[in-house]
Amino acid sequence: MTHSPDKKPKLLFFIFIFTLCGPARAQVISYHLDRKLEYKLDDEHRTAVLYRSDGTAPILLTSYAHTLAEDFYRFVDWPYRHEGREYMIQGRIRNDRYFILNGYSEPKAVPEGAYQLADGAWTLGETYEHCSMYELNWSDNNRIRVYVYDKQDGEDYNQAMEQLLHSISLPALKLGRSEVIVYAEWYTAENPAYPLIGLLERETGCNQDFIINQGDIDAGLDPDPERYRKLHDVKPYPVYCEVIGWNNALDSITTALLTEFFGDMCNYFELYGHMDAADFGRYYIQEAQFLAEHYKKQKRLSRIQSELFLKEAMSHRISNKKENWSE
Repeated sequence: MTHSPDKKPKLLFFIFIFTLCGPARAQVISYHLDRKLEYKLDDEHRTAVLYRSDGTAPILLTSYAHTLAEDFYRFVDWPYRHEGREYMIQGRIRNDRYFILNGYSEPKAVPEGAYQLADGAWTLGETYEHCSMYELNWSDNNRIRVYVYDKQDGEDYNQAMEQLLHSISLPALKLGRSEVIVYAEWYTAENPAYPLIGLLERETGCNQDFIINQGDIDAGLDPDPERYRKLHDVKPYPVYCEVIGWNNALDSITTALLTEFFGDMCNYFELYGHMDAADFGRYYIQEAQFLAEHYKKQKRLSRIQSELFLKEAMSHRISNKKENWSE
């Protein structure tokens, strides 16, 4: 599908002013995750749990389409405690390791319930033999089955499995050491079983840094928007994303996607990118190239539109020059 470009360049209607120092920069915290459990819901969709085996890092939950680029679609949820309240915060991983807050919810109370261990042993797939099965009465005529496998590796999976169950509003199941959930389903007497947690496809070590801006997260959770405004109104600052117009004639769809790209890059620069300008520059180019190809493959942009997207993005990349950082 092609779209005729507008005759005149469109004016980019936002101006971003970014902090170079201050509270937002000072509250950057780095974690390292070393374990990953990946569940296959169907041929296309996956759910993954990323965590640190010693329990000293957040537990991340992410779902994505296997046929799409995993890193681009790495939207994560993770439990977060702020001023005595529990939240489930949602966000995006950018540049492989940096968390950008998108939103949050206050988790619903997990209903009370006692799992009952069923008699017998079950085999799931070609890997998991002699599994235990726990049943939970969810409500009248609704039941849950959770299948557990003993990996005999001496690891404690309880924290990671608790968050996995809570993500689908199920109560925690106390597991023995080495035991891990490999599948869960919902069923009634009248209907076939429906998968809630796909079959555990693989369990691997990983080498994943996870970096957060705690000041930005806490301000985003604060009911008083004034705290967020004050956090982001610190000088001196670079005027990085002050774009006064397009350099190419663009149609409305390409314009909208570029506007989204600049907004994402500006937000990332404010929170993390200013700490390493060279790394930010590499990521900017990498993301622009990826998106141009991604939008073309997904048929959101034609070949010509994709080329214009990349050309326009590249024409603004020098906005991050150090001379713009003066007071």
